[in-house]
Amino acid sequence: MNDVSSKTIERGRVRLAELLRHMQGSLRGECAFTGDDVKSLRALLAEMEPVILQSAELRRTRPELAAQLEEYKSQLLELQKTVEKIRVTLIVQKTALEASRTQVSATSQWCSAFRQTS
Repeated sequence: MNDVSSKTIERGRVRLAELLRHMQGSLRGECAFTGDDVKSLRALLAEMEPVILQSAELRRTRPELAAQLEEYKSQLLELQKTVEKIRVTLIVQKTALEASRTQVSATSQWCSAFRQTS
């Protein structure tokens, strides 16, 4: 637990803030949140997991870290909301693609039938 420093938490908070901005930008269509971004997010969450698991103890034994831990917790809640928005967006896009695929298939069948009657 002594190896958790203010710098570790701050580095995690800054990186998570960057990734959150990028994810939210992708929801607005300003950029793409790629597989590499997902890997970066997973790596960050794995790196910060020990800090989160120790957060109650850290708040008690290292009260100077409480504000940073609270901010990181807030960011995690925002991440959860953003991931849910992305999930819903992907479901909507999948549904639209499936509808388009059905339309293309129907058009293709119509064209085949038209060629046979010509």
